[in-house]
Amino acid sequence: MDFREYREHDAVALAEMVRNGEVSPSELVDAAAEGLDAWNGRLNAVVESWVDQARQTCQSNAPSGPLAGVPFLIKDMLEWEGHAMTLGSRLLDGYDSQSTHPLVERYLKAGLLLVGRTNMSELGLMPATEPIVYGPTKNPWDVQRSPGGSSGGSAAAVAAGIVPVAHAADGGGSIRIPASACGLFGFKPSRGLTVEALDEVPEGFVSHHCVSRTVRDSALLLDLSTGVSPGSRWRPPATRSCAEAAQCDPEPLRVGVMFTDFLGEALHPACRAAIEKTARHCEDLGHDVVEITPPIDGLAYRAAFSQLWAVGASFFLKRVRAELDTMEEIPAPVVRLLRLPGTLEAALRAAQVVGFPMVEPLTLRLARHSDRMSPADLWVIWQQLNVATADMTHFFDDHDVLLTSTITQLPWKTGSYDAAGQTLEEIEESLFAYAGLTPIANTAGLPAMSVPLHRHEGLPVGTQFIGPHGADGTLLSLAGQLERAQPWVEVATRGE
Repeated sequence: MDFREYREHDAVALAEMVRNGEVSPSELVDAAAEGLDAWNGRLNAVVESWVDQARQTCQSNAPSGPLAGVPFLIKDMLEWEGHAMTLGSRLLDGYDSQSTHPLVERYLKAGLLLVGRTNMSELGLMPATEPIVYGPTKNPWDVQRSPGGSSGGSAAAVAAGIVPVAHAADGGGSIRIPASACGLFGFKPSRGLTVEALDEVPEGFVSHHCVSRTVRDSALLLDLSTGVSPGSRWRPPATRSCAEAAQCDPEPLRVGVMFTDFLGEALHPACRAAIEKTARHCEDLGHDVVEITPPIDGLAYRAAFSQLWAVGASFFLKRVRAELDTMEEIPAPVVRLLRLPGTLEAALRAAQVVGFPMVEPLTLRLARHSDRMSPADLWVIWQQLNVATADMTHFFDDHDVLLTSTITQLPWKTGSYDAAGQTLEEIEESLFAYAGLTPIANTAGLPAMSVPLHRHEGLPVGTQFIGPHGADGTLLSLAGQLERAQPWVEVATRGE
């Protein structure tokens, strides 16, 4: 099987072909390697190839499981013991994982063959994928544009057909934003649905799952990723099989559609056109679609989430420092940093001054801002986020799903966003003007998805659906229904 034939199939189909003896896992790995050679030089989606190890696995121990033999990529933030992980930061350049994340264990048990790790923004903080440590990832539909972020490497690789599905993670839209930019299906599960590590981000803001070309790939992988792990703080919401849900049409749904962002501001015309098109499809399928105004106080929410974003930068840096402190052998690039005295923030600042930029300037600015906050500031932030969560909860008293755009503009041109010279308030405003529709699902722990039903001059434009907590099956049923009515499976071919 060559690359062109290989990428015509999704993961479910490839696994079935392996089970029927039509193709071997080794042939699939070879096809993925062919795709990697053909595309990655242009896209910079995969920052490290594990193809040779995958080939050895096929020879020494035939994979088994529901997705046996299917090539798979993981974002550069999941630990696989003995393998590199950097979180997109020079701070961890040279770091080898000390343990294996429970989700990686699930992937291996499912028979997936891990063929590499994908690029991401530093610490997953930006809705574009342009880390200094590896350089920018390009969008396969338009290499002058970003594939979104922070899971941009995974999305670009799937859109190009290198793998049919890839791991992604979402702490404010990082699955849905790149899915929109790259013409993929991107699903963020309800809080607590997938297994997690003991040291995951507090309050479950980050949800791990995937980007895929088909709904059924995402649904099956979600079934294989659910459950309680030793590190779980949440009990998974009761839900039927996601794979079964994706195959069944939902009952008629009450769809609230919003044609603005959460501040009531207008969207790019292409984004509005995408919503209008999706709303018409929903009506054609028998759903009740009603236009609504923003269900939350967008300005108050933006201010609170932006403060939490800064806290996230400081949290990740402190977590990295704690992890490095437990290692017997510290990666050489970090040794100089660790010898600097004082707090982590002070050490990072000093490292910048002496010309040793271990983290990117924006990350450092956010961490500094966070470290100036008082406990009372955090309580105020939390109270504002809880108000927004309550507002969303009550919205679903009268609606089954919320339909919005995924992002409010077309994907950024690569390298076009520069925070230098901007105040934090200006950065907050510009980021939310681009990606302000996705974070509320993380704050409230809600399932959400981006579906690829629209194109603007050849560029994908996704639309977002958000549902109440635990309604993952409902969203997947709707996604499957839309996919059957308006098939969207397509891989990028530009530049070939």
